Amino acid sequence: MPNILIQDLTAIINGTSRNGAKYDTVHVETLITTDQPIPQNLNWYVPNGCSVPKEISDLFKANHIEMYPQTEENILKGTEDILEQAKSNSLPGTEIDASKLLLRAVMKLSSLVPVEGTQNCYIVSYDYKIYPAQDNSFEFKVVLPFDGLTMINAKSLVQTTVTAPVNSKINSVKSYAADLSTNKEVTQETVVQTTTKRPIVTFQYKQDPIFVINYNY
Repeated sequence: MPNILIQDLTAIINGTSRNGAKYDTVHVETLITTDQPIPQNLNWYVPNGCSVPKEISDLFKANHIEMYPQTEENILKGTEDILEQAKSNSLPGTEIDASKLLLRAVMKLSSLVPVEGTQNCYIVSYDYKIYPAQDNSFEFKVVLPFDGLTMINAKSLVQTTVTAPVNSKINSVKSYAADLSTNKEVTQETVVQTTTKRPIVTFQYKQDPIFVINYNY
């Protein structure tokens, strides 16, 4: 399995919700450099850019379903028994399985693009929409490295740079990088205020945390 040397994710969030839309838009570019070629059968599903109805978006949030790149196996894990769950009147189990299937419905197979003239260097890009929570805040979440990639030594590095919308305010309490297994914070974000009134949030770490950037207007 290929090991990460660096995974550098850059996201640009546009404040389309401030111009009449029900959501903000996100464009993500990820540079991945590994110590060996990524197998052709290792693929990730990424948001397909469609507008997710608020009811489904709320269902995702209620069941902690996140729209970041994942393998199809991980997205659909545990859904094989959805019919049995429904027949046995297990509403919670059926709801979780249905949420995962709905997530798969709004994801597409990513294009892993090798960078010409390089060795084991790739680009993954995708676009999607973020809908506000009940408190009108927005959250961008991603887990690095992607499913199937590992970090094994001090040379491995994952980092995230997010350019937030114009006039947005970063919530430093709700923005964090946490270990997935313990949910404990592992590193703090750095926030830079720019002359264009777009805050830039960065994280850098040598393990595999979930990165969360929370903002409002």
